[in-house]
Amino acid sequence: MFCFQCEQTTRETGCITRGVCEKDPTCAALQDLIVEACKGIGMYAHRARVLGVTDDVIDAYIPEALFATVTQVNFDAERTRQILIHLGELTARAQSLYESACKNAGREAESLAGATQWMDGEDLQSMVARGDLVSIKTHYDENSEDIVSLQEILMYGLKGMVAYAYHARVQGVEDADIDAYVLETLDYLTHDDHTIDDLVAQCMK
Repeated sequence: MFCFQCEQTTRETGCITRGVCEKDPTCAALQDLIVEACKGIGMYAHRARVLGVTDDVIDAYIPEALFATVTQVNFDAERTRQILIHLGELTARAQSLYESACKNAGREAESLAGATQWMDGEDLQSMVARGDLVSIKTHYDENSEDIVSLQEILMYGLKGMVAYAYHARVQGVEDADIDAYVLETLDYLTHDDHTIDDLVAQCMK
């Protein structure tokens, strides 16, 4: 595992065997997969939203799922697996939403891959194996340290924001602009052509 999400990480560089917070490698892999799944849903749902089509179920659950990956919120492997199963259902829902939006707009739907193809199976072992493939360590193998660090800063900022959005929603308060920004940012994080300047600007936003 590798996690440097909080300020308590080992040697201030990252936890690599077990989190200081007691997060274990299984939980870390499952949480990495939740983030990947949300990115995939964001790819579809953001494009649908650009075409004027939204889905309250997706808007409500993405913040809840991302909130479950914040430090000390949820370390239960089975509960996390159930979140991922539901995210699998929402991936199919988001794809259908996007394709219907394209059809109604008279446009051809893009064939999306990458983060949309995150689910290989519903058993815990398959999810952990898939989560290992989308870990921060894997991102470091594919990109520069600065790029990955900025991507993670953006993701952690997003997690902080959706934590408040999730709790606000529980209290009956919703904001369509926040929902749109969450999906836009998740989609943004799936692109691999951003420069350091691009990412800094997005983090400041």
